[in-house]
Amino acid sequence: MPTVARRSSSLSMARAAPTTITVGIFGGGTVGGGIVDILDKKAQYFTALTGHKIEVRKICVRDASKPRDFDVPSHASIVTSYDDIL
Repeated sequence: MPTVARRSSSLSMARAAPTTITVGIFGGGTVGGGIVDILDKKAQYFTALTGHKIEVRKICVRDASKPRDFDVPSHASIVTSYDDIL
């Protein structure tokens, strides 16, 4: 019977100090706000899974003065130009 080599799971590989991946999101409505919420609420899970801390830094919207129905992270800024993210 052939021997199959097992790869270690990414959860066990993510033991080193996490580095930070910065993310920009296009849209601050239902979908964009949902992504921000998920990244915030599941931060420990994503760090354990990937070995990296994921941090939303910018959220690009059409109208920056419009109230958001999600909590904008303290380290994130609302921008209106997509060039600010790219």
